[in-house]
Amino acid sequence: SLGMIATAPEAATLAYLSQMSPQALAKATAYTHGKEWLILGGWVVSMATTWLIVRSGLLNRVKDGLQKETPRPLLASLLVGLCYFFVSSLLELPWSIYSDWWFETSFGMTSQSLADWFVDGLKTGWFGLLMGSVFVVLLYGFLRRARDIWWIWASGLV
Repeated sequence: SLGMIATAPEAATLAYLSQMSPQALAKATAYTHGKEWLILGGWVVSMATTWLIVRSGLLNRVKDGLQKETPRPLLASLLVGLCYFFVSSLLELPWSIYSDWWFETSFGMTSQSLADWFVDGLKTGWFGLLMGSVFVVLLYGFLRRARDIWWIWASGLV
């Protein structure tokens, strides 16, 4: 039957796994299961962080303060976006250290020091901050221009 025929990738995987020691196989299984739980944990941390930021009213206070200072709404949107990404990155830093550095180090998947990891994180963080803020500006620009059909523009942008 077709269900019993092993495909080439399956056969290669089985051949590779048969060469692994029981300890190496157990370690690989624990690593894989751990990474899967980290995906769920990351989602929970992101949702909780976003909830805390929104619930605190910080972004509203920043927006209100900026709109008094500048008549340009896109600039205010950019700065609110920067504020959100900075605060969320700061709040999620402990989780990032655990999930992206400590977990990998504990399985021997990286030899990078925490300081080097942090510097690399700052580099990618600044890039993400810039791109995320541009995204927020575009989204709010479309929302202001589209009025009644804002949801079409927002869906297309996302």
